[in-house]
Amino acid sequence: MRKRVFVAINLPKEIKTALIKSVEELKPLFEYGVRFVSPYNWHLTISFLAYQDDNNVNMISEAIEEVTSELEAPEIRFEKIIYGPVGKSPRMIWLASDPETSDRLGKIKLSLENILKKKGVNFRQEYRRFNAHLTLARFQSGSLDSLPTIERKFEKAFWAVSLDLMESRLQRPGAEYSLLSSADFVK
Repeated sequence: MRKRVFVAINLPKEIKTALIKSVEELKPLFEYGVRFVSPYNWHLTISFLAYQDDNNVNMISEAIEEVTSELEAPEIRFEKIIYGPVGKSPRMIWLASDPETSDRLGKIKLSLENILKKKGVNFRQEYRRFNAHLTLARFQSGSLDSLPTIERKFEKAFWAVSLDLMESRLQRPGAEYSLLSSADFVK
């Protein structure tokens, strides 16, 4: 059986609680056409691996354990809420990290993906600079001129506990995520 999977860092409850308040302040700015992501689904994607069979899912779990056994837990620092993707026609609302967090998570992503390639797991690797962000909402692409101003500070930080293998099941109202496996970072 094939599963649609990705590797992520999930958020602690205290970050989600603070973020819910900020998102609730944004919602009245949009009359229609914006689909906000459920707080239950908030996460930082490290690597999207698409559809994988059960054997590959097991190898991905092993790769996650290998990576986390060699790395200390990264600090995740968020900076602000913005439109994304940066430099393109906006189609999402993001919670953006600071550049250092993107660098730290980019190194984890590269290490993980190198192990996956050695294990023979097929996936589409991206070579652009990693830009750590959390997607808060999605909408049809549009001009910044027609969108309300949303940029605001959200300066919160936490230490990641684990790297998680998640399954994404596509449903009519949006994707539903479930945890398949998890490996703690070295303390």
